[in-house]
Amino acid sequence: MKKHAIAVLSILFFAGAALCGHDSYPVATGGTQPRSLGGITFDGAFGNPALVGLDRYPRGGLSFPLFPVSFALRNDKLALPLNEYLYGMFTSNGDDSTMTTTDYLASYLTELFDKSFGVNEIMDAGEVSKRLTKELRDGIGLYTGTQISPLVFSTRGFALNARIFTDVDVRIPGGLLLPFFSETDGLVEGKGLDLSSLHVEAIVASEVAFKLGYSHVIPAVRDYLLLDNGAVGAGVKVILGHAYFDAKMDPKSNNSLTYNTESNKYKADAKVNIMSVGTGLHGDFRFDEKTDDDKALAFWRGSDIVGGYGPGINGYGMGLDFGAVFHNNRHMLSVDLQDIGMIYWFGEQVFTNTLVFDKEFDVVDLAENFGKIFDLDYSLTPINDQDDRLERIRLLPAALNVGYTYHYDLDNNARFLLGYLSASLNYRQQLLLGPGRSTYLPRLAAGGALGLLDGFLPVRCGMIVGGPERLASAAGIGIDLKYVSLDASYKAVGSPILLPEKGIEVAAALTFRWRWKPPRGYVKAPVDEAPKPEEPPPEPPKPEAPPLPEVEEPPKVEKEEEPVVYAPVEIVLIMHAPPPPPPPPQPTVEETKMLNTSQRAINFRTGGAELTPSSYDALNGIAELLKQYPHIRYEIQGHTDSQGADMYNLLLSSERAAAVKSYLVAKGAPEASLIAIGYGKNMPIANNATVEGRALNRRVEFVQIISDGQYETLKKFETEMMRNVTKRVFEGAK
Repeated sequence: MKKHAIAVLSILFFAGAALCGHDSYPVATGGTQPRSLGGITFDGAFGNPALVGLDRYPRGGLSFPLFPVSFALRNDKLALPLNEYLYGMFTSNGDDSTMTTTDYLASYLTELFDKSFGVNEIMDAGEVSKRLTKELRDGIGLYTGTQISPLVFSTRGFALNARIFTDVDVRIPGGLLLPFFSETDGLVEGKGLDLSSLHVEAIVASEVAFKLGYSHVIPAVRDYLLLDNGAVGAGVKVILGHAYFDAKMDPKSNNSLTYNTESNKYKADAKVNIMSVGTGLHGDFRFDEKTDDDKALAFWRGSDIVGGYGPGINGYGMGLDFGAVFHNNRHMLSVDLQDIGMIYWFGEQVFTNTLVFDKEFDVVDLAENFGKIFDLDYSLTPINDQDDRLERIRLLPAALNVGYTYHYDLDNNARFLLGYLSASLNYRQQLLLGPGRSTYLPRLAAGGALGLLDGFLPVRCGMIVGGPERLASAAGIGIDLKYVSLDASYKAVGSPILLPEKGIEVAAALTFRWRWKPPRGYVKAPVDEAPKPEEPPPEPPKPEAPPLPEVEEPPKVEKEEEPVVYAPVEIVLIMHAPPPPPPPPQPTVEETKMLNTSQRAINFRTGGAELTPSSYDALNGIAELLKQYPHIRYEIQGHTDSQGADMYNLLLSSERAAAVKSYLVAKGAPEASLIAIGYGKNMPIANNATVEGRALNRRVEFVQIISDGQYETLKKFETEMMRNVTKRVFEGAK
């Protein structure tokens, strides 16, 4: 009987090891927020559903079949050494032919206890017992898990993630360990060993998650946190349960092991509630399929997918995810709530019972008689479909995640070495417990990423404190090409320097990406230089004078020769006109780009013309540019989206343009060079039917005035518009 029970637990444990850790998506190394500010729509399939709604490129993604894949194995006490002693236990004689398997085991355990609890050969028996009693009083926790995703697909606004996962969580109470290691807290008179923390939980299930995201800006977040962009999202998970095992102590029982010196016996007084679904564990803990009464191995026989065999469906469940992200060019805030739901187990393969331990045992040799605890008469019985339906329900391990990220893109001169760098801080609070998430201890994770070689070679690292890991360090690397992304990650549990003392987690992903194009957004063309004056048209040719009538010459009369008198010669000096003065200086290309960039950073309070503090830096830069070129005249144009009445938008845009002009003049810009005019919704640059389009249409632009005639016309328009604005202000005051 005991052999069957041990076999079942072993199979469940190592089945999990052969097939998901918390950071199962390698891009999320060290945190709970995949890729953070550099996230794309594909990342929303694994974490915060709001990432699906981000206006990021590429917008399409598809995972390679059976990727991402991850594996996790950890515990909270034992620092398992990887050395020659471990190798020798699994070979004939190891490297030393004089040592037996028992010798290798003894040497390995010595190093294990030294590394885990600081126990060494220098300490005497009393010191060893005291140290082990302190370390093992609350027991040992073990976890293993895997995850495989056969299909992950995303496009902007929608994502799908199909995954198969296995989780096994075992908690061994200190009451089962202290009899072997403690002289003071073992089986001594007057002391009972607490067994109440004994718990074994394992699950094998499939999940299909649908994520929806939508771009949305909350005015309060935009105005007070200066995060201009955002998205919200929700996800629905459909869970198919294949197998489940749960064994935990009955809270109404004493759950203790005591020793009586008079009878020289120890007595177990405990009850264990067990639930088994689709594991093949049935009857008196038999694990075979030779009987016809029970469908053993229901995990594999419960479906007719292939010749009567396949992953059986023994439970249905549903979960919900909710999330939101807010960001600007460098900062991102992420909040999400995950796994709100439950699984309901059903069918003939749901077995349950309460195992009662109430016998006395002789203390002749504890090691030899310890197995007698399991020689009890008990069996697992099916649950009636009409009774105890609440026992079939298991809640999902809900959790709250909050994350912040700072992201910085380097300039063009350095991008070939380092394209970007980012740092993130994430907080995770478990709201309900489950396999691998067996503590309410808050989890704080700090991570960073460097985009080497213009971002084509991202390198990630992180540190985790708290949560089920207690302490862990993580590292990851990727190859991000345009259409293909390959990522891998590694986490060392129990160590801050990437040495796996208490466990490891590894993950890998291969993703295909498409729908690339330049980021959407209005970028005004550079201001042209002043045009050259046009050459006057050639004068039309003058009409030729009519010919004069011919007149006969009078006859010549000979005269006496007179002395030749030469008329004075008039010398005319021809002076060339001086060259025209050089044209006035114009803004450089860099200054023009600065103006176009700064004008997009001008923001106002919602529904008003009051400038937000985030606009001051941009306006100060524009004022310095205007003072440098006082001869250049600009029209300050105010524009709005299509929301609201036409006259309201026209006057609001005029007030905002005037507010910008007033600020610039106060900073020393020449007032005569500026004209402020509002155009309302009449000059859109994007579609007003979308949130992004309306955000682009709410803007202030600087347009250079070329001619004097244009300046005079705009000046008259400004005067008339300001008269209407003043009238509106007085009417509002009344």
